[in-house]
Amino acid sequence: MGARDSVGYRWFTWINGTLLVIFCLAMLYPFVTILAQSFSGAGAIRAGLVSVWPVDFNLDTYKAVWQNQMFWRSYRNTVVYTVVGTTIAMVLTTLLAYVLSKKHLRGRNVLIGLAVFTMFFNGG
Repeated sequence: MGARDSVGYRWFTWINGTLLVIFCLAMLYPFVTILAQSFSGAGAIRAGLVSVWPVDFNLDTYKAVWQNQMFWRSYRNTVVYTVVGTTIAMVLTTLLAYVLSKKHLRGRNVLIGLAVFTMFFNGG
């Protein structure tokens, strides 16, 4: 009989699993309610009738979002910033990695020190 077969371990596992399920449900509940509200009518939302399931199902909110030009402009900006930022970061990281791979490079230790120095501080 090992430690995993003991009654205490089985109780711990059961209680731990139960608490984790409760915690996960508590984390998911706000997302589920927002999703239900997005598919519900405005009157039902204002009356507070929507909880987990949509009431007066419609797609008006999605129609409004898809027809809004500001949404598409914001979406385009997000894609552009992500692509440009990722490309710049990858190019700079690749260039620095190539330079640091050369053992004979003068100032290599200074560059390594600067790279390590940035790891000690967060961006904000």
